[in-house]
Amino acid sequence: MKDKYDYVIDGAGVAAAAVTKGILEHNHDTAILILEAGPEVVAKDRRFWWDYITRGERPYTFTYDQKWESGTTGNTDFLTEGVRVKAYGGSTMHWGGWSLRFKPEDFELYTRTGEGADWPISYKDLESYYEKGEQFLSVCGDHTEGWIEGAPEYPVPPFDWTAPDGMMLESWEKMDVEYQEGDIKGPTVKVKSGKMPIARYRKCMTTGTCKYCPIGGRFNAQYVLDDLKNDSRFKNLEIRINAPVHQVNMRSKSEAESVTYSENTTGKKYTVYGDTIVLASGAYNVPKLLSSSKNEFWKNGIGNDTDLVGRYVVSHSLLEINGYAESNPNGYFQEYDFPTLMSRSYDTPEHQKKGKIFLFKNRKYPNTDIARLMIEGRTREEIDDVV
Repeated sequence: MKDKYDYVIDGAGVAAAAVTKGILEHNHDTAILILEAGPEVVAKDRRFWWDYITRGERPYTFTYDQKWESGTTGNTDFLTEGVRVKAYGGSTMHWGGWSLRFKPEDFELYTRTGEGADWPISYKDLESYYEKGEQFLSVCGDHTEGWIEGAPEYPVPPFDWTAPDGMMLESWEKMDVEYQEGDIKGPTVKVKSGKMPIARYRKCMTTGTCKYCPIGGRFNAQYVLDDLKNDSRFKNLEIRINAPVHQVNMRSKSEAESVTYSENTTGKKYTVYGDTIVLASGAYNVPKLLSSSKNEFWKNGIGNDTDLVGRYVVSHSLLEINGYAESNPNGYFQEYDFPTLMSRSYDTPEHQKKGKIFLFKNRKYPNTDIARLMIEGRTREEIDDVV
């Protein structure tokens, strides 16, 4: 088995797919090894889809982190169970596809508010990469909404708002919200409706079963990696599944030379060498791998001389607001398992110091599991009553 490559990449998700595709398109002969800790869960399989529809079983849940596998310190208990998919394709197996750019002011927090810190890079530094990323992910969006001045067109037109969005659209159009900070009234904000940019393909069947799509209607890193594997030009690409990386081995304090991984099916350990080592296994796993890679150059793990690796994880704070209609005469239920209606009206420089808010309609509601009712033997009339 070969043990020397130009690139060794840990992880087989969206980052690995993007990096691998870029390298191979630049040089077809590059030798790349991708090591994926989990198995391959077949995508676009009708049998798996029927199991999902009838029993609510996703075929990849056995790859999720378990509660006992991870812990957190500090005052925030981060959710790890069910967050990652440890499998070929990574978490794009179950992600929602939301693909929003950070806005220019997000990179200048300290300059604009006197709090926190500025990023070492600006929005302008990333703009061309955002554009390439949206092409890569096939993002459906509406560039005419002008949330970011001068942003180019999305590669694919947006999805239409769903029928259940209608009531909220009507409400938002009527809203002139005046916010107040202490005794000082701020500007009146007209809530402007927008269409969520989503990494989806236009062949979506609107079944609302996006957590396992039977036709590949949502971006999945599997599809990219499969295409690369099957392309005869890229004869030096190799992907090994069930191969978790445990250690990054250093030649010096600034240069990695190899990784050590195990084979899940046999328990055997192997070391493979790469001119370049790429860690692309996610925000949870990369710090764990760096911390566990102790050596003569890094006594506490790579990059961890100041004990900051794996600390200060950032996530989203969510506030949910519910409202109920007296009836549902039109039989509305959610067509997609992703939101189509959103607003960035409070995601502006004016709101940055107090706290920016991104609004979106929960993609779960209104919801009736018609398949479940059918399996329970309900009649058409009974199902209509439930809806």
